[in-house]
Amino acid sequence: RTIFRWKKIKIKSIYFLHSFCIYEKLKYDNRFTHACVYAGGTVANVASILLVYGLIMLGVLSKNLFSYQFVYFSIYYIVFSLLPFEYSETSLSDGRAIYDALRYGKITCNPD
Repeated sequence: RTIFRWKKIKIKSIYFLHSFCIYEKLKYDNRFTHACVYAGGTVANVASILLVYGLIMLGVLSKNLFSYQFVYFSIYYIVFSLLPFEYSETSLSDGRAIYDALRYGKITCNPD
């Protein structure tokens, strides 16, 4: 179920299930920019951890079980998404897609 949609960005109720990216072209088409696209989910998870931690430090959020579990599971998803392996012949983990983009210049996210 989609909770929020803005232009081409969607936030689903189960954010870690069946996540993927599709894009047609990049303004700067090189290995590094493709690797940055693949690292986008990891960067968003790190940003959300820093946001929650910052709000706790400012006193906006209280330290509670939810905030600890949110950070714990975010770190869990970061670690496992960056492990470089293939789910199938056509589906790679973020870590493997980043590795392939930087090492070989392979672009796996493009549906072409």
